[in-house]
Amino acid sequence: MFRVNFCLKETATSDAISRFVKHWFEIENYTKEKYAFLADRTDNAQAKALFNQLSSSGDRHAKILQSIREMLVETGEIDKEVTLHIRVRTPGDKPQRWGTPIEETYHAMKDHLELEAGLKEAYEEISDMIENQEAQKLFRMIAMDEKKHHAMLLAMMRFFE
Repeated sequence: MFRVNFCLKETATSDAISRFVKHWFEIENYTKEKYAFLADRTDNAQAKALFNQLSSSGDRHAKILQSIREMLVETGEIDKEVTLHIRVRTPGDKPQRWGTPIEETYHAMKDHLELEAGLKEAYEEISDMIENQEAQKLFRMIAMDEKKHHAMLLAMMRFFE
């Protein structure tokens, strides 16, 4: 259904912190929409609850990223050039055909499993590169959430298997 691409320590990307934060804001909004879509598409009560929870988290993370951006604007760090070894991209909207709705949901979870892991790594890496301690804490908090999301998706996938 959705393909996820993230490169972990394969290629480095240099850019201003503002560009990374903007990109992650877009990804978090993407996850908000896609998880809500998946919640509507499944009849499995546990999967529906998980997807709704993950959709809410995407919305919350986008708001936190806005706050981080404001903090870094105040300190001037927002324009600092950094090099990250993780690139996270949203999956393309290239639909795939699965035999059953369960298969579709399973493969969507599998794709998003990678996305959650990539976001976790990116947030951890950037938190070590900024000086603003409050922004560091917020990035680490979001990274911990992404780690939990990864674990919850993995558990749900095992249930589906």
